[in-house]
Amino acid sequence: MPCAHLSVQGHDRDYELLLTVRGSIQSFASKPGANVRGAVEQLNKEADQLAVTVEQWDAASERQREQDVEALRRAGKDVAEAFFGDGVEDFYEALRAAGDPIVDVLWMDAPLPLPWHLLWLEKPGIWLGELTMFRTARKAPIMRPIPGRLRPPLKINVGYAEDDALSTARKDWSGPSSEGEEVHAVERLVARRGGDILVLAEMSAGPLDARETDRLNTWLSRGNHLFHFNCHSEPPRTHKDLERIFVRSGAEMTVGNLQGNLNPSGAFILNICSSAGGKHDDSRSLAAALRDRRVRALCAVTNKMSDRFGTLFIGRMYDELPEAEHNLFAAMRSAQLKLTQESRHPLALYYVFEGDPTFEVGR
Repeated sequence: MPCAHLSVQGHDRDYELLLTVRGSIQSFASKPGANVRGAVEQLNKEADQLAVTVEQWDAASERQREQDVEALRRAGKDVAEAFFGDGVEDFYEALRAAGDPIVDVLWMDAPLPLPWHLLWLEKPGIWLGELTMFRTARKAPIMRPIPGRLRPPLKINVGYAEDDALSTARKDWSGPSSEGEEVHAVERLVARRGGDILVLAEMSAGPLDARETDRLNTWLSRGNHLFHFNCHSEPPRTHKDLERIFVRSGAEMTVGNLQGNLNPSGAFILNICSSAGGKHDDSRSLAAALRDRRVRALCAVTNKMSDRFGTLFIGRMYDELPEAEHNLFAAMRSAQLKLTQESRHPLALYYVFEGDPTFEVGR
């Protein structure tokens, strides 16, 4: 699978970007005098606003929909021009020639998260995420796929955690789930292969106590093929705080609750607003803690996400798994491209993949 590397050097208004594709290096200089930081801030603002509009998509007027998508498009174009100056088309051509690569981004001094996939390329008229996928964490080791005749039969076990305050949470655990509940997509996935779902037990509101912390770590240590989080989170309020992730009954988990020797298996699906972060040195988030533990694969969200659309995306991604031979990266990529075309907005591109692109769910 082709893989490109983008290294961002510099600060403030002066940046140099080095793109490496198949051993060939191209250098791009940011537009002289461009306010790169201001452009990135505006892109994040417009991305979050579009998520709010999509949550009320049916009630929003056609004009409101078009205005918010266009505002994001303009912001994405401004960032592309700020970073690449007159070299936007050259950057596009270099990536297009590589096929459909994953791009590893090295930006150690990133002043704030940058959703690279939302850069708008004016000449081809596409979002950059329609051409390629970006990841901002260090790579997990890529494993060599086992030949099909030697692979064990697929059986998918999933650990599931959710914030029951979300509109997409399960309303009644005593009865069957419904289409609008996110766990419904997980149940469909498991039912195809006769696996099991292990739901994180209900805990008391507020920070986890010692007993609840042990329960969380026991759940994470189970040999599940997927750990799926459908949750709300609160970012750190000060440099001493940790990201808080809300699970059932208002319980709050943080990376401080993870045991030091915990090494969970399988892939993690973090259907949580802004869960992808974007800074390598941000050790206060769940995504960063999972990267440190070298999890094989991680799917997370760069910005604010509509609850309803997030559940729609996850359902489509899981439905694509059989066609993708249970390769998580391929299933996610297929869901992204199809939903971007169908929905007339780019929220599907807010999802990013990190880790081993050969990872197969259930194997």
